[in-house]
Amino acid sequence: MQTIFIVLCGVLVVSCNGIKDALKKDTPYEEYKELLLRTKLHETAMGKQWLEAGNKALNDSVFIELPHAESGFFKADNPAAHAYRFEVMAGQQLEVEIYPTLQEKGKLFIDLFQWEKDKWAYVAHADTTYSLSVEFKDKAQCVLRIQPELLTNAYYVINLKIYPQLINPVLGASDLSIGSFYGAPRDGGRRKHEGIDIFANRGTPVIAPTGGRISRVGVSRLGGNVVWLRDTKRGLLFYFAHLEEQLVNVAEQVSAGDTIGLVGNSGNAQYTTPHLHFGVYNRGALDPLGFVQQIDNSLPDLKADPAVLGYPYRVTRRSINLRAGPGIKYYIKAQLSAGSFLSVVGETDKWYRVQRPDGRAGYVHRMLIEKISSGTPKKIHTNIAVLAQPKQKSPPIANVSAPNEVEVLADYENFQFIRTENGLLGWISAQTLR
Repeated sequence: MQTIFIVLCGVLVVSCNGIKDALKKDTPYEEYKELLLRTKLHETAMGKQWLEAGNKALNDSVFIELPHAESGFFKADNPAAHAYRFEVMAGQQLEVEIYPTLQEKGKLFIDLFQWEKDKWAYVAHADTTYSLSVEFKDKAQCVLRIQPELLTNAYYVINLKIYPQLINPVLGASDLSIGSFYGAPRDGGRRKHEGIDIFANRGTPVIAPTGGRISRVGVSRLGGNVVWLRDTKRGLLFYFAHLEEQLVNVAEQVSAGDTIGLVGNSGNAQYTTPHLHFGVYNRGALDPLGFVQQIDNSLPDLKADPAVLGYPYRVTRRSINLRAGPGIKYYIKAQLSAGSFLSVVGETDKWYRVQRPDGRAGYVHRMLIEKISSGTPKKIHTNIAVLAQPKQKSPPIANVSAPNEVEVLADYENFQFIRTENGLLGWISAQTLR
């Protein structure tokens, strides 16, 4: 540990002397990783564990639904990474805010990835204020990874929220005004609806959902009176159909909120209630719902509770489910029996994010586990080694000689988590107490 601390001090000096700029890496995470390689910290046990944790988190992430709030904790002597997997709809904007409590000079690395071509592709990283904002043109599966520097104790609260990129193109309309959705069958199933229908009174203003340039104003058999708008910021094309009247001209520049037409039922909508057909195109039709749907981003005001996070817990029920996300709708990753050891590393409104000794993460309801305070006394009949981790090759941290007692607190596979008579916590083989 002392050697690692000395080398890390060297890493800090190196980065402060300009190596950071010379590396020319895209992300702070990659810059730090390169420094570990240059200083050969990757050859130490903790350095290897740090690198492995960052990679493993991407493939063993937990699942959440947005919006989401959670508190979390990292322990300095246990290199780890937390990852959150979630889905974003086309047209949504992701906003991430992290409020860390770090020891002096500590740092968190926050990186966003998107599943592309059978791998996690880097998208963006948080700035120095630990915030991140990303717009998505298409539906995406994402992972957000949080990882601290080595030897850093860190508490944090994370808020993930989503917003529509556009304003509703019908003045005064809400989500309740949307009456027909993308993909709905049309013409007896011969085609699919390439947009959403927003219902409103005839003559209600249709407004530009964002700034852009009018690319076409015309009349078609299906759409009736139509307007096409090119989004100058995103390169998207917006289609407004069934208008009562068009109020713009080709090549006209408009700003968000400018009136471009009036709601009607022209074209093949002449026998329906007046509405706007709104379409979004980017090398093909996209589902417009995420572009305009308002999301309730109300989140609980969480605090990172040092009395909860980072402590060892155990299962109190006969059998419980370790789930992939904070709720019973998420799939079961494992079944845990009474007395099973868990570390609580995160907390939502009603669920704990927990970690098994092998690093596997999941969620359990807070009512199903308890913080370890006492256990069952057991007399040992032979000298035993107390291990740092529940692994056969784990280094011993103490030896207990017979006929002393140990207090059995929890278990994991073929090991038991114990406390010695002098208060030392560690692991022993379960076979030694049989």
